[in-house]
Amino acid sequence: MKSRWTVLYSIALLVLLAISPAIAGGNSCDPGEEPDVIVGAIFDHAKYGTANGATGFAIGTESCNIGTCELDWLSGTPFHPVIGQNMYRLHNGRFTQIGLGWLKHGFATLDNNLCGTCQHADGQHLGVNCSDPYWATLNGSQTSLGPRFEVNATAGTHLHPYSFQGQTSSDPNYKRISVKVSDLDPGRNPGALYFVEGQYVTEDDAAAGNHFNNSSYRQIVPNAAGNDFSLTGPTFQMESALWAWQEFGTGTVKWIDPYILGGHEVIDVGGGYYRYEYAVHNVNSDRSLMSVNISLPHGVTLRNIGFADADYHSGEPFDGTDWAVTYESGSTVHNYIEWTTNAFDVDPDANAIRWGTVYNFWFEADVAPTGGGIGTSFPKTGEVHYFKVGAGRPSTRWEVQGPERCGDSFCDVDETSVSCSADCAPLPPAGEVTGDQLVVMLEESGELTLAWGASCLGSDADYGIYEGFIGDFTSHTSRTCSTAGLTSATLAPTGGETYYLVVPNNLTAEGSYGVDSQGNPRPAGQVVCMQQEVGSCP
Repeated sequence: MKSRWTVLYSIALLVLLAISPAIAGGNSCDPGEEPDVIVGAIFDHAKYGTANGATGFAIGTESCNIGTCELDWLSGTPFHPVIGQNMYRLHNGRFTQIGLGWLKHGFATLDNNLCGTCQHADGQHLGVNCSDPYWATLNGSQTSLGPRFEVNATAGTHLHPYSFQGQTSSDPNYKRISVKVSDLDPGRNPGALYFVEGQYVTEDDAAAGNHFNNSSYRQIVPNAAGNDFSLTGPTFQMESALWAWQEFGTGTVKWIDPYILGGHEVIDVGGGYYRYEYAVHNVNSDRSLMSVNISLPHGVTLRNIGFADADYHSGEPFDGTDWAVTYESGSTVHNYIEWTTNAFDVDPDANAIRWGTVYNFWFEADVAPTGGGIGTSFPKTGEVHYFKVGAGRPSTRWEVQGPERCGDSFCDVDETSVSCSADCAPLPPAGEVTGDQLVVMLEESGELTLAWGASCLGSDADYGIYEGFIGDFTSHTSRTCSTAGLTSATLAPTGGETYYLVVPNNLTAEGSYGVDSQGNPRPAGQVVCMQQEVGSCP
């Protein structure tokens, strides 16, 4: 990508930064100032009773505004945070969501000092460095709990008045974190670890681009009966709960895109079989996900294929039908396993992976990862497909561990002439992107849409996108390794003065990163999608 495109993107981003602090609720922020709400602490919990084998809970959350201007908290309007609450279990290498609650609608603030010296506001705004505690009894009050389906967590917006406002029930689980006793019972889940999570979603925080740190989690310890728990340890601030799989267990967690986390783990179960565990945590993507695909080697045998989702309740309209699973292991071209639900245009209420939920996928295979090297970093190809496609890319790649073997005479999707010369003949090197400019368009959502010319070589089938910081032109790291062959992509900027590079690839190697202002080839960055083999264009 030519350096003048870097300058063009820098100008576009400066425009974005100039408009991002606009506060829809009327709060006034000076240029360069912005609110930033986080969960500073999860500090108490409430138990509401057990009915039909499940117990209703709520957790207390104390928010902090770590930004540089006040955060809107206007009661009776759309301009206040909603507070999500979830519960998870880590057991035998599987990180599962076992409970989710409806959303507490904020109505007023206090000015505490959990996160610094509070600059006091007026009770309808959260001041700079101020914290505001919502006890569990507030977060569990049925009258002010609203559904998730009316919230766009990417934009931070919600309908107001919201549905079911003021409605209550004698059912202790109604609208609260509803958890099956069997899921929380330590006797039925020996050695399991448990966690609760709080998440704040609000419009002015999202408009400022600060909606990537709104979740925090904390460990809990269940009682012997499995119908209550106690909090333990610190609150892990600004971390979504899936990170606990890596911090408390042996899973590997990474971002699939700026809004969605993915994790995986491989376990040797004996008898020549390995269990592959995958979890997808949609933190705040309104686009959601409708399928997960993992590539497989030729001839692999699978067993014990599974799926788990989050249990919506109390009137959320989403269809809870388990995802369908298909797999192919006899093809000489592309073998895979795929779980999927209906697309948005088929059923808008299909069981997509919506914001604030974790879904699980697993199978056992008679092939080890990278010839038996559990824990190795071989980049297996995973892919997720978005539920709401719109004008954005339909899917994105996800690097995970999966079954892989070299030397079986089949050049599988993830094998190359470099990683497995026994199976794969060398392909032609990749080329470079053509055209005079990278077109950058600012969307109303605050995301950027990039468009570019096709590769100069017809053998290049895909493109990777890299992002770096202006002033350090070797800082670029991969944002996505696949645009599914499209010559455009939409994504959220990381923030700051950044530049983009678009690099073609032929699924084996990637091509040119363009040249700098002196005409010298730009080097590879900090994190790359694949090995670089640059071919010459016609």
